[in-house]
Amino acid sequence: MALLGTPAIVLSALRFSETSKIVRLATRDYGVQSAIAKGALRPKSRFGAALQLLSEGQAQLLTKEHRELHTLTAFDLQHLHVGLAGDLARYATASALAEVMQNSLERWSIRRGRLRGRDLGAAYFTADK
Repeated sequence: MALLGTPAIVLSALRFSETSKIVRLATRDYGVQSAIAKGALRPKSRFGAALQLLSEGQAQLLTKEHRELHTLTAFDLQHLHVGLAGDLARYATASALAEVMQNSLERWSIRRGRLRGRDLGAAYFTADK
């Protein structure tokens, strides 16, 4: 098992059990990754509100070779888009863009190989904001 740290953006978050979430992360170094955030739904979770749609932060992933679902051990929040919750149109647009980004990165990774998928993920992080 290897512990990887990388900047990431939350593309989606699904409830997995009473206390856990499965998140899809767009990472700078590793493309789109799926991870389980154990205990994320507990009242005193270390993740708090950090795993909301389009949250940006530093992800710590515990990975195993030949596995597609990793373990998210930490997500140090750097930017939470709280303004999206107040405007339904902006939230819908952001959700659609997150889905397009997720699908684009996955398809790019499949067609070009993992290295190219990482390059596309890095393009987002290095673009002028």
